[in-house]
Amino acid sequence: MIQEHKRRFLDAALSRAQEFAGGLVQFEEGDSIFSLPWIPFSLMRDFVRLENQIPFFVLENLYELSILASEAEDLPSLTELILKFFDHTFSRPEAVLEKYKNLGGKHLLDLFRSTFVQDLKQSKKFLKMLIMGSFFD
Repeated sequence: MIQEHKRRFLDAALSRAQEFAGGLVQFEEGDSIFSLPWIPFSLMRDFVRLENQIPFFVLENLYELSILASEAEDLPSLTELILKFFDHTFSRPEAVLEKYKNLGGKHLLDLFRSTFVQDLKQSKKFLKMLIMGSFFD
């Protein structure tokens, strides 16, 4: 899995990130930076670039560090937030978002891809059952 010296480095980096995140201002509804129409699309494009992929467990740790324990139950999962963000460009039914809200991945791009691949696998399985006749047995 992950080597010990890499784990120590990651723990140190997450500690520094937590200290840094403590001084950040929380996102507010109607924040003027997000009212610019090109900002969300620019962020989305950057998030899915292969060279920008951060391991998903690092993102999860940062997300967990950024929320208060008392608020944790009321907040959506990191995956839910990610899928809702991408839903602005790749709109899909709410049932799809609900189905994959606890899905993980290696990184953002893998998570996003997995939501499409899983549906494709299920569609292929359904077609195979239909063709083979086992669906009607």
